Amino acid sequence: MKFNIFGCGGQCSVVLSILKTLGALDTEITIFDPFNNSHNNEIVYGHKVVNLLDRPIVSFLDAANFIALGNLSQRKKFLTRFHGTGTHWPALIDKTANVDQKADIGSGTIVCAGAHIGPFAAVGENCLINTNAIIEHEVVVKNHVNLSPGVVICGRSKIGDSVSIGAGSVILDKLSIASGCIIGANSTVLTSFESSGRKIIGSPARDIGNAV
Repeated sequence: MKFNIFGCGGQCSVVLSILKTLGALDTEITIFDPFNNSHNNEIVYGHKVVNLLDRPIVSFLDAANFIALGNLSQRKKFLTRFHGTGTHWPALIDKTANVDQKADIGSGTIVCAGAHIGPFAAVGENCLINTNAIIEHEVVVKNHVNLSPGVVICGRSKIGDSVSIGAGSVILDKLSIASGCIIGANSTVLTSFESSGRKIIGSPARDIGNAV
């Protein structure tokens, strides 16, 4: 099995680090620059970078593909171009992460070092679960969600599509965060926020306006 990594910045180093913990660095790895800004044969983190350009989808059918973009909207936009193509986007889970055997992890999701995902938690597609993030029992995390390092989501809470939660934030149990919300770093969420696309910050967290 070949590995393709899409993105050649800092998140690329994270994906390579996870592959290293899984003993997979001896596999053929190609790093693609989805923005076509790299010079051909450029070396990043010891691997050749290739511009994506307009390569046919068939080029990616015989490989495991991983998105290495930290920006949530870029990840979502990039993945849509491959929807329904038959390409393979497995979840990638660091060996040091603690994922309960009864948890469910969607395709394309990356779970970084030291993360914890509890029993009966469900994490959707194309999520980024950063270093030491905690998703407790029966939490539901929808698609295209970004959890920054050290986020804690307590049991039975629900996180909507395309939510971004800043580093060190805590969401107490049995709460709901609507889709498209941005939660600022080090926020403490004590109540549900049911309106989509809002910016939520503070301790206790409050709604300060539109997310964009």
